[in-house]
Amino acid sequence: MIVIPFSLNKDLGKSYNEAMAKVTDDYAIIMDYDAMILTPETLPLVDKYVKAYPDAALLTGWASRAHPSSSQRYHIMNDGNVLEAIRIAENMEKRPMRVRQITKNLTGFFMVVKRSTWEKYKFKEGIGCLGVDTDYWQQLIKGGETILLMETVMVWHTYRLKNGINSKAHLL
Repeated sequence: MIVIPFSLNKDLGKSYNEAMAKVTDDYAIIMDYDAMILTPETLPLVDKYVKAYPDAALLTGWASRAHPSSSQRYHIMNDGNVLEAIRIAENMEKRPMRVRQITKNLTGFFMVVKRSTWEKYKFKEGIGCLGVDTDYWQQLIKGGETILLMETVMVWHTYRLKNGINSKAHLL
């Protein structure tokens, strides 16, 4: 199941929790509203990762754009060239499956969350949009959980493409 939680009142943690409460599968993919799957092979590949790494509490992929400190930042595509991002994603998907453990700076644009993980660790509510993903990975790390980057998965993330990386007005 793919969910794209959104909150007009900026309580993103509550929207995440409401979405996860409806999940009946073993996991859900939580995506930002400005993220996009790039190839038809991405979702079957994610399912293979979930099955290959059943002990991972959370899986994520590379981003076409993300904050410079993000563990998932592939590189910044400032020109907004989606076709280039598709080409990169297609080439990544041809490689053997590999993972890298993430212990800091998770960006929540694309999170594969196991239902059992969410049942143990809820998203923090009432803190707005900024910091919900940071709080979540910190909860997981403190709990001794494993967060993995799927090294052959890349997702388009518009991430402040028009107004620049420092633009946060839409989040406040």
